[in-house]
Amino acid sequence: MAGGSFTKPGTSLADPQGAYQDRLEEANKLFGLDYYGAAMAQAFYALEIYLKVRICKHLDLSDLPTACQIHDLNELIVLSGLKTRLDNLGTHPVKINWDALAAEQKDHINDFRYHPNSNRSQS
Repeated sequence: MAGGSFTKPGTSLADPQGAYQDRLEEANKLFGLDYYGAAMAQAFYALEIYLKVRICKHLDLSDLPTACQIHDLNELIVLSGLKTRLDNLGTHPVKINWDALAAEQKDHINDFRYHPNSNRSQS
């Protein structure tokens, strides 16, 4: 692979394992302070990082593969090895919630990042 390595873009698995917990804690604190946009962005980062950790464990890698340099939750769920299990849930609330989260991230992540908090509420 010219210009890079499939298995080692430079981030050791140890870093993301702690990072997703930090992002989730930050999201909860921001939510408690009514910073809903920042809280949602951090929560999505936490989920994204968690899936990347899951991918490394699924593939038995100690470093993030370059395939993890994406941010789409539906693509990450495929790489994590959980796609079939998720699809088999049918109309289970976990599947419904996943679909809603993935759509929200895809459609609104830039709103969470770049729009002022006055544009959103707790809902």
